[in-house]
Amino acid sequence: MIHLEPKQISDLWQVDGSLRDVYAKQMTMDRWEAFLSLALRVEYRYTSDGEPATAPDARTIFGDRNHSHLLTLLIAGAQINCHFFTESELELDIDPGEVLAANAHAAVLRFLETVGAAIQLPLSITPENFQSSPYLSYESEGAGWTWYDANSSAK
Repeated sequence: MIHLEPKQISDLWQVDGSLRDVYAKQMTMDRWEAFLSLALRVEYRYTSDGEPATAPDARTIFGDRNHSHLLTLLIAGAQINCHFFTESELELDIDPGEVLAANAHAAVLRFLETVGAAIQLPLSITPENFQSSPYLSYESEGAGWTWYDANSSAK
């Protein structure tokens, strides 16, 4: 269960013109399939080269690098985007302006918990393009959420 309030996590959803990124390293095709199986159970939109399409499986997506792929998941009014940049890393982006309400905050974190459990990998939420500076990290194997202050010390 989530006990973190948005105000507890300095700057997490502060609207500053940038996105928040969610990362998971060491992805495999099986983990991508687990992610897609979970993701396609929530409200979503999939596009290929900006055109609406039926969401394919992970092997098809990563076998087709001639087209752009975007999966947008809709969680409590927030859009969580997956661009399928590389096969070895899950990267999602979230507009913090869409996660200002406490219910959206809780729903997004709950969804990310299910992603972490499904792919059996830790996740981190970071400022856009700053993988090494997490706001939060999540370990499904008992540790749960860890948040970091501006000095990068875990709380």
